[in-house]
Amino acid sequence: IGPILAVLLLGICYRPESAGYSMTQLPELATTADAARCFRDAFPGYFKEVAAALAPIAGVFVLFQAVTRHFQSNQLLRIGAGLYTYLGLVLFLCGVNVGFMPAGSLLGATVAQESTSWLLIPIGMLIGFYIVKAEPAVAVLTKQVEEVSNGSISQKAMGRALSIGVCLSVGLAMVRVLTGLNILWLLIPGYAVSLGLSFFVPSI
Repeated sequence: IGPILAVLLLGICYRPESAGYSMTQLPELATTADAARCFRDAFPGYFKEVAAALAPIAGVFVLFQAVTRHFQSNQLLRIGAGLYTYLGLVLFLCGVNVGFMPAGSLLGATVAQESTSWLLIPIGMLIGFYIVKAEPAVAVLTKQVEEVSNGSISQKAMGRALSIGVCLSVGLAMVRVLTGLNILWLLIPGYAVSLGLSFFVPSI
């Protein structure tokens, strides 16, 4: 509830000047040195961006530690050693936004040409199916559900159901992109089915 509420409050308070979509431009690269230069130029910006995102968390932790003295020195050293994940996050964002996003935008725009636009539906469904299998949080969730349900809902069955659900939802999203279908035609039946199924689900 907390993160969702925070996003809703941000949507109420934050008024950006422009929230329109702009096509990501693929840089002109002749050599691998040019590609390395793009990453080098983008690295400081993402370094500051991640620092700004983690600063409130670090501030709350420092305040908590100053007041309670809960963590011992060896624990603080272990926490400090874990800050290498900060560098990993910077490298991840740099790689995604400099390398993958422009290439992905170019591929998507190419597939979405008039003659081949229908290919967005099966490609989106395929990506949606397998992206669930690659998500670590899904593996944790399915394992917890299997434990809570005493094995009546297996990890494998729930993982397959989630993959199929995301596959269908991404496919419907692609249909909306191509046809301009109103989202209420998808949301209302979906919620109706979910509420209807809740009457037939056995209690834990």
